[in-house]
Amino acid sequence: MKYLTLIFLIFSFSVAAKVSLISHDGTSAFNYPLSESHIGSSIGEVTLEMFNDYQIPYLGSEQGFNSILNSPVGLDALVVVSDLEMKSYGWCYSVNGIIPELYPNEVIINSTSDEILWFWGYAHYLNGEWISQCER
Repeated sequence: MKYLTLIFLIFSFSVAAKVSLISHDGTSAFNYPLSESHIGSSIGEVTLEMFNDYQIPYLGSEQGFNSILNSPVGLDALVVVSDLEMKSYGWCYSVNGIIPELYPNEVIINSTSDEILWFWGYAHYLNGEWISQCER
């Protein structure tokens, strides 16, 4: 019975819902556990809660974030590859491995198994068109 309980506890922690953040420079990572009380809240709301609880500096609101952990913004977040190509960096998020095409205040946490990941990504501009977003 002890082994069965141990296996259950290990499995419970490994599938625990959380909001994760990987810093823009890859030096920091944060994990914020989700609970039943977060179900029905938006990803933006819970992310703000994480930032405030962990005292993570940010610029933005539950609708989106311009800077987290003092990440670059504006011209400092652009990489001009050539006259026809550019990468514009910013914060992206995924839910259970899928990047939604919605603002974080529009996506609701529905399950205690949801996994939310914030990461530093870029939108890719090539030959007069934005061809992708949230690439790593």
